[in-house]
Amino acid sequence: MFLVVLALAVLVVAVQSVRRNPRPSALLPTSDSGPTALPTSAPPPPATASPPVMTDQRAALAAAGSVALRWTGTGCPGPHGAYERSADGGRTWTARTSPLAVVEQLSLAGANGLARGLDAACRPAAATSADGGLTWRPAVVPAGTTAADVVAGGGVWSAGAGGVRRGSATATNGCRTNAAGPPSLVSAATGNIAWLLCQDASGARRLLLRTYDGGTTWQRLAGRRPETGLASAGVVVALDFLPGTVGWTLIRGAGCPEGQLRVSTNAGEGWTARPCPARSAASVTRVLAVTFADARTALAVVVAGGTTRSLRSTDGGGTWTG
Repeated sequence: MFLVVLALAVLVVAVQSVRRNPRPSALLPTSDSGPTALPTSAPPPPATASPPVMTDQRAALAAAGSVALRWTGTGCPGPHGAYERSADGGRTWTARTSPLAVVEQLSLAGANGLARGLDAACRPAAATSADGGLTWRPAVVPAGTTAADVVAGGGVWSAGAGGVRRGSATATNGCRTNAAGPPSLVSAATGNIAWLLCQDASGARRLLLRTYDGGTTWQRLAGRRPETGLASAGVVVALDFLPGTVGWTLIRGAGCPEGQLRVSTNAGEGWTARPCPARSAASVTRVLAVTFADARTALAVVVAGGTTRSLRSTDGGGTWTG
C-alpha cells in the first residue's frame, strides 16, 4: 500500500513539472561539460538580393574606318557602364578604361576622339583622345553644350544653349538668324565644313543648316518641308556626316517605334528613311545609338528583350544582324 501511495505522489510531481515547463529545451554536452540549448527550429536563410534591373539604359557609339568606340550603361547616380574599343569594324570588342563615368556622346575622326558626358560626381565633363580612343585626357566644352563633334587634327565643334563654337572661337548662331529652334546637334567634316540642326525640345521648329566657312554663314538645307525627307513628328536625337556627302539622323517617335534612321547622300539636302531595325532584328524595342564607319557599314546599340544588344549593318542601315 505504501508503494502505491509513493508512486502516485511521484506521478503528481511529474505532471506539475510538465505544466510549469511545457517545452523543455534539449541539452547537448559541450567542451567544458556545460549544457548547451539546442534550437527548436532552424534560423531563416539569409535574404538574397535581386540583381539590379537596368531601366535607364544608355549607349554611345563612334566609328572611323576599322576603329569603333562603344559605351553602354546607365545614367547618374549609377551604376554607370562599360567602355569598349574595336579594331575590326565592330566584330569584336576589347574593354578599356572609360573616359567618363557616364558617356553621352562619342565622336571619332581618324586618331582624334571626343567623349562628352558626366564625371563620377555627375557633373558635365569631356575628354579627348589622340590615339583612336585607347587613352583619354580631360577636356573642356562650353557650358550648356548639348552636342559636340571632333574633326581630324583635334578641332572641336560644339552647340547648345550657349550658341555655336568652333574650338575657342564663337561661330554665328545660324539657328537664331533663321528664327528656328535652338542649336541642338552639330556634325563637322573639317574645321570649316559643318552641319547644324536647330529644333526645340518637342522636335518642332526643325531646320538643318550647313556652313563652308567655319560658321560665319549658314545655308538652309532641310526642315519641316515634306519634300526634304526630314519633316516628321518626333525628335532628332543623333546627326552625323561622313567626310563628303553621306550623313544620317536618328529620330525618336517617327515611323519606327524603336527609332527611325534616315540617310542623306547629297550633303543633307534630301533624306530617305531606312527600314525599321525591328524588321530584320527581332525583339528590338529601342535604338539607343547608331554610327556609320563608311557609307555602307553601320553599328547600333539597341534594347531587345529588356537588355542592350549590338547590331551591325553592311548595307547602309537597310538590314541588321547581331
